[in-house]
Amino acid sequence: MDQTKKIFKKIALFLPILGLMVAVNAIVDPAHLYLKSKSYEEGIARILASGHNVANVHNFDHRLVQKYRIAKEKGLPDMIVLGSSRSMQIGTNIFPDKLVVNNSVPGGSLADYLGILFNYEQKGGIPKTIVFCVDPWVLNPNNVGNDWVSIKEDTYAMLDKLGFPSRKIFKAPLISPKMTNLFSFSYFQTAIQTVFKEGFEGDSYFATDKEIADDYDIELKDGRRSYSKSFRSRSEKEIEKTAMDNFTSINKEFYDFQKPDHGMSNILKKLISYLQSKNVTVVFYLAPYHPVVYNTLLSPAKQKVLIEIENNYRDFAKRHDLKILGSYDPSKVGLGGLDFYDDFHASKEAVEKIFKQGIDL
Repeated sequence: MDQTKKIFKKIALFLPILGLMVAVNAIVDPAHLYLKSKSYEEGIARILASGHNVANVHNFDHRLVQKYRIAKEKGLPDMIVLGSSRSMQIGTNIFPDKLVVNNSVPGGSLADYLGILFNYEQKGGIPKTIVFCVDPWVLNPNNVGNDWVSIKEDTYAMLDKLGFPSRKIFKAPLISPKMTNLFSFSYFQTAIQTVFKEGFEGDSYFATDKEIADDYDIELKDGRRSYSKSFRSRSEKEIEKTAMDNFTSINKEFYDFQKPDHGMSNILKKLISYLQSKNVTVVFYLAPYHPVVYNTLLSPAKQKVLIEIENNYRDFAKRHDLKILGSYDPSKVGLGGLDFYDDFHASKEAVEKIFKQGIDL
């Protein structure tokens, strides 16, 4: 009995500290997950939908921005881009005669694509051309992640529309990631750093007509990401070092599979058939990797997986009469080390080069 009392006393002493941490995490909220969440993302979406760029944005829910932006747009674009950060350089720079919206999100997965497309359905229709960035992990069930959960109801609604009522492939966690983060000590550390750096108000974004800045990134009105000068202007040695450092520390779930998942392949197949039934032109884009990553850091087994995945997408495109551009192998699209920002983000100019090699959409 005495031992039990001692345990409860220790817990009681710890509770105020835990309460303080939770309060700081919720109030400072450096990633805009709690008290600031909806207003922060809605503000970004409002500026983009009004036809302006947004400067100095970071630590926000990209999925919610896409959801709010689609709802706020006055009409449908001619073309959209669905993908990851590896496709965030595709937009009006490549298709100046079209109204393009890039709806890509970092680490974009098939679950994200479904949810975003459902928001377009809710808006009144799907644009007539869609560029899909088909990264290797799109058909990897081990790398769905939890970021898509913020639009999970939209993802599930699109699955229902396609005739997939099962939630086995895209399972939302029992405990919300936001709730878990509230009790995170690392998030508390970030919150404290944010207070010392930016005060309790945190960072502030603003509308701008500038497309390039030295000190901060800009979200362009067509959905592309314009990186800061320090990110864009590194030497070849700096780029190669960054590529090596980044790739060796990335989430290994990206590549821990041997072949495309059958269930996810079926969903993609049904989705493409659904889009084609609505006379939507679908284009697959294979975003390349930095040469040092593709040729050196990928083990033979993982490189084999990439080759198999690429061939799978090419076969899929051929069977379904889809246009396909790019390659995971940078040598196949004529890219070298200076054509990249880091391990797997090709530069704006490199992406433009790939599309010029391809087709007139």
